[in-house]
Amino acid sequence: YTPHQAAAAGPSGAGDGRSAVVVGVGATPGTPVILWSEAKFGSYWGAVVHRVSDRFPWLFAKQRRAMLAFDAETGVRLWRWDLEPYRRPDFAGDTEHLPLRLKDIVTGHNPLNELMCLGISCTRPVIGRDGTVYQGWQDGSLVAVRDANGDGRIDPETEVSRRSFPTGFVGGPTLADGML
Repeated sequence: YTPHQAAAAGPSGAGDGRSAVVVGVGATPGTPVILWSEAKFGSYWGAVVHRVSDRFPWLFAKQRRAMLAFDAETGVRLWRWDLEPYRRPDFAGDTEHLPLRLKDIVTGHNPLNELMCLGISCTRPVIGRDGTVYQGWQDGSLVAVRDANGDGRIDPETEVSRRSFPTGFVGGPTLADGML
């Protein structure tokens, strides 16, 4: 696992007065398959390989990722939450938005648009007052995790919440009173 963002510091979430340092880790997604498959196999077979990657993405990637929390004073691990492996070769939304971005560039509608996002595995985490950790991921999921009972294990039924979006996250979430 590789950390790609700064860690966050805040309350541990167990209501015990401890502070935690939390980091998200995981492999960086690659580029849309079409960008390298055409160069390697030619236009026709490159397009075929790209379509296969769209249909069966798990054949092209299986990137592990996790959220880790450590006691801010001792460095002892408080908890670890393993997300399911990311099974796409590219950042969520890159392949889907490639034609629209290219059209914007070619037509001059947005000539400075980037062709791809080439995002990272996860955003920097943010910790709320109650110790809930919020973090965006390359698959478009915004995850909220809190070890409410302080047992060091994250119960996916009661201590994890997730919302899915069509594209991956680059910037981290922001918290304000009553708002995410």
